[in-house]
Amino acid sequence: TGDRGWSVGEMEEGDAWHGRPMGDGMDVWSMRLPGGILMQCPRVIVGGQAGICRLAWLPEEDTDDAMLLRIEAGVLALEPVPDEDDETMMVGFYPPTLGSLRCDVMKKQGELEDASQ
Repeated sequence: TGDRGWSVGEMEEGDAWHGRPMGDGMDVWSMRLPGGILMQCPRVIVGGQAGICRLAWLPEEDTDDAMLLRIEAGVLALEPVPDEDDETMMVGFYPPTLGSLRCDVMKKQGELEDASQ
């Protein structure tokens, strides 16, 4: 918990979601906005599974100290509320809850090798 300084020399493909504008699958709604903003969220969040909502911002200034800001939240929704008298009956759904939250701030350190310009 709290702020921690990390040096990421190489990012694995699964964690580099900000480079996949269409998300990880067909059930992801994705939008690029002016100013270097990328939003990704599930089309539907089903009960019993966390839906991953993501936001990345890379200011478009091409400077040596460019920062990439990312946030990833796991949201739980459609969890049934059982009836107090009859546990087999459902009376509604609990409000959505935040299951996980991760925030990243990454600073540009040089150029990538073999990257197209």
